[in-house]
Amino acid sequence: MVGGPAGKPVQAQDEPSGPCGVCRQVMQEFCGPDFEIHMQKAGGGVFTVKLPELLPFGFTKDSMEA
Repeated sequence: MVGGPAGKPVQAQDEPSGPCGVCRQVMQEFCGPDFEIHMQKAGGGVFTVKLPELLPFGFTKDSMEA
């Protein structure tokens, strides 16, 4: 997955590009909490987070249970 701010190429970013909202929701629905997301900065450094760090209040089927 690749993304960046509007009008700015991904290679020019100082911060790593995270997945879009739709992609985050798909990962929330189909991946476990140990799923890792790897994002790369323009300088080549890799930034890794687990799904709950990227989407701390993610909507799941458990969210619908009262």
